Amino acid sequence: MDDEIQQTDDAAKHEDMWRILQLAEIAARAERLGISRTDRLTSVLDMDLADKHWHLRLNDWLNADDFNFAHDFVGIQNHIDRETKSFDNRFVPRFAAN
Repeated sequence: MDDEIQQTDDAAKHEDMWRILQLAEIAARAERLGISRTDRLTSVLDMDLADKHWHLRLNDWLNADDFNFAHDFVGIQNHIDRETKSFDNRFVPRFAAN
């Protein structure tokens, strides 16, 4: 039983690490495109909040063309409220799962 719990914990940690790496790559791509208005850490935190809110399809977003990639990144930046850790209801990312 303990082995099953350990394997589940290891899988969850691996999934979390993969997700953070994807968010970091999204932030880096936004910097390369010149569309990021914050430092990379803030961008990662913003995208993390957006992913938790909309359950983003991160892999699809990373593989998107620049126009669609930028639409979601800029939209998230424009509609996030960092104080309340929420988003207004005027934007839904194209790569939202729900």
